Amino acid sequence: TSPAYILDADGDYVWWYNAGSDAAGARMSYDGNYMWINNANTPDVAAHVHRVTMDGLTDTDFSVPFAHAAHQITPLPDGSVAFYVTGSNGCSDIMLFPAGGTPTSAATTVVNAQTAHGGTAACNVKYVAYSRSDDTLVFADRGNDCLTKVSRATGGTVWVLGGINGITSSFTGDLWQGGEVGFQILGLDDFLIFNNNTSTDGGGGTGTGSIALELKLNLTAMTSAKVWSYAANPAIQNDVLGDVQRLPNGNTIVDYASKSTIQEVDASGNVLQQLRSATVFGYIEKRATLYGPSSR
Repeated sequence: TSPAYILDADGDYVWWYNAGSDAAGARMSYDGNYMWINNANTPDVAAHVHRVTMDGLTDTDFSVPFAHAAHQITPLPDGSVAFYVTGSNGCSDIMLFPAGGTPTSAATTVVNAQTAHGGTAACNVKYVAYSRSDDTLVFADRGNDCLTKVSRATGGTVWVLGGINGITSSFTGDLWQGGEVGFQILGLDDFLIFNNNTSTDGGGGTGTGSIALELKLNLTAMTSAKVWSYAANPAIQNDVLGDVQRLPNGNTIVDYASKSTIQEVDASGNVLQQLRSATVFGYIEKRATLYGPSSR
């Protein structure tokens, strides 16, 4: 099994924990007291979700209320946790585990992905993020090439960005093809997306290299415009997983997960540093400090 771990600025291991399964996601709670660790659970055999104190002394198994959870989970500022499971219609249900919940607490369904974006094909949700400024959840459906924003309180759809298989995008303009996984909410109108660009899944990418893509939305005209993108040279085609994060200094972290490569690039696309591993990476987060709220 592979642990969750933290590297410092020099690339040295400063924290790690083995929760008993391969760690696909590792995210700290907003109060900085816990690390939530989950496995990918693909195919859906057994979800493993643990909350570990940062001193490593207390490991609480939350696998029962997170049954069927996949890929990654997202702690919210109030202590609740967003995640997703496969629904009865073959599309993912977006779920919310309550703040202050225990290993015997029940999670509630926010909305079914297909209900939210209106697609006609099976779903393949790979990431859910929280938008603090308007109390919404945004999820990426890789199989349908779209991001969908819903109200955390009601599950009502706010907008859909992109989409195939019967989905109507709320926006016209620049979009993407070939699937997407990790993304970052930079603002209500600004999104950074890891576009797999695979030719074997989603809406027909080229398969000639995955792309980090920033789209700026006009929420009045309901248009989308590409304002930045990066593709590695030589190309890195990452068909499985993938993540991306904009740093406060303007640089961007691009996680080619299944290709065991992480790059930090500047605004001009120059590679400033590269990290390679003998095993694949899961979802990542670069933080300025281990104290305080998430930087994503």
